[in-house]
Amino acid sequence: MTTAIHFRTCPAPALDRDRKRLLRDIALGHLLATSIAALTLAAGPAWAQSPQPSQAPQAQQAPQSPQATPAPQPPELTGAAWVAADRAYAAQREKRYADAVTYAREALKLRPDAPRLWLLLMDALDAQGKTAEAVVAGNAAIAAGITDQALTARVRSQSRVLAQEPSVAANKALEASNPKAAIEQARKAVALVPDDLSYRVLLVYTLLADGQLEAADKAASEAIQVDPQSFLPRTLRGYVRMRLGKVAEAEQDFDTALKDEVLTGPTAHDARLVMADAAIAAGHPQRAIKLLEPVEPDAAVQARLRVARAQERNPKVVPANAAQTLPVPFQKCIDTPYGPSCSLIPATTPPGGGGQRHPRLRRRARGLRRLSRGE
Repeated sequence: MTTAIHFRTCPAPALDRDRKRLLRDIALGHLLATSIAALTLAAGPAWAQSPQPSQAPQAQQAPQSPQATPAPQPPELTGAAWVAADRAYAAQREKRYADAVTYAREALKLRPDAPRLWLLLMDALDAQGKTAEAVVAGNAAIAAGITDQALTARVRSQSRVLAQEPSVAANKALEASNPKAAIEQARKAVALVPDDLSYRVLLVYTLLADGQLEAADKAASEAIQVDPQSFLPRTLRGYVRMRLGKVAEAEQDFDTALKDEVLTGPTAHDARLVMADAAIAAGHPQRAIKLLEPVEPDAAVQARLRVARAQERNPKVVPANAAQTLPVPFQKCIDTPYGPSCSLIPATTPPGGGGQRHPRLRRRARGLRRLSRGE
């Protein structure tokens, strides 16, 4: 699976058939990635593995490390709570899911401290296609102080399933040149799975598409908090800050991003091209040359080196507003057994490099004109 939001040209990014295809790939990519994650995180239905109330269901505890202190288990169910739970489990086994929900809620009124009852309620709701209600129930359990790992994993996996729809909608809105709608949908995905880096990066791109640089800076900072070691959100924030004229902060972000151990091979090559373009745009040709020293001097690298050396001799070869009109460094991702692996797509040519446009990227996107003007 390959995903990319893709502008490959100079100061005026354009939306064409190629970019539309890539945007569709993003939508499919989010569907695949989130589905895989959901299958990985979701445990089997609690009712299928749980003892019946007559066997005193207890909070299922995940294996703890030798140093960890096991969380105390709630007492066994008794009285009316036991009766309601027994009916709920029986209804669930018989696929009478609405009844299972009713009895599970009745039991939870009496024993809200029992994680298995919350899991049973979530399973019964999900079996009816009410995944959103299941997530609400799980979050209510967490808010009530339930710390069961199985419940937390279930909430997260079901939230990821729900987040697929707004993430796909965000990408479709970008494809339709409607960045404001894309922002709204991306925020919904982030709210459902706040610790998912891909949704936070998607939000950054939607804000960039709408020309909201300050908001994009804030969103990128929040993405960094999710994964402080990842080069991707930090490089994006560096780009945004370069556009905002915060050159020193931008270059600090770039330097920190280069410490990410995944930056090897083509991934490091493309990231360094993005950073070198920013250095050239900021009027720092020596920094650009140094950034490119570790990578193979292919045609793209040589183009940057030529501009940087010319800039050393005559700074005017690069437009004065180059930092404000830098092309967006969009990403492409592939799925691996260890999760998505993402890299950045540098511009075809560096600032001051002649501005030759990719032949398939000539049609302008009306919805992205503000971005292309650097506003």
